[in-house]
Amino acid sequence: MNKTKIACVEDNPKLRKHWVDELNKHDDFEVIFEADDETEMFRHFDNGTHPEFLVLDLRLNDKNDAGIDVLKWVGENRQSLGKDLRIIVCSNYADESIIAETLMLGARAFVLKGDASDITKAIRGVQQEEYFITKYAFDALLKVHGQLLKKTEKMGQNGNPANLPKLDSEQLRMLKYLCSGLTYKEIADKEKITEKEVERKRDKLCLIFDATNRYDLIYKAAKMGLDRQIS
Repeated sequence: MNKTKIACVEDNPKLRKHWVDELNKHDDFEVIFEADDETEMFRHFDNGTHPEFLVLDLRLNDKNDAGIDVLKWVGENRQSLGKDLRIIVCSNYADESIIAETLMLGARAFVLKGDASDITKAIRGVQQEEYFITKYAFDALLKVHGQLLKKTEKMGQNGNPANLPKLDSEQLRMLKYLCSGLTYKEIADKEKITEKEVERKRDKLCLIFDATNRYDLIYKAAKMGLDRQIS
């Protein structure tokens, strides 16, 4: 059996052990390394130990930005680390701006610390749907977008942002689905197409908006005021 390789980065040893014990009890999971901070994690990567999933605490050893720095580092080194590395962020701090930032930097899931089984659910969710987003995280993302809209950028004469991309009705409908929190399967069922076709349409929208992932796409669409056209 090919096991999913996982790494856990958490500065609380008791909590980290709780995560590891939960993950290792599944026959198809294997925790290949643990680290209590980003420096130790970097050493494992430098030694060629590359997991498929990284379970990451946002605040390591009282450094508030440690997890954010790791997300940025992974984004900058994606080519050498491999495109299959996916990050599950765990935190006690459910601030809307933090949740939105982690997703836009490439995290595939944001879960609150507590029941370690939530990490298992997140990993399995990402394996099935690419992202695992809880309602509170998605609501936080949309709330941040709403705040951005109040800081509207330069508007064109017709009341729309001057740099707004021109989308046809099908692209606007797909963008609305992607912004609504529906899974790819749910979107495929609504459109009577395959999930692969949904992903292709998403990728085309990402090219139009110069977005790196689904949540970066939502962020940029909202920042440009496009939600006014898809609401």
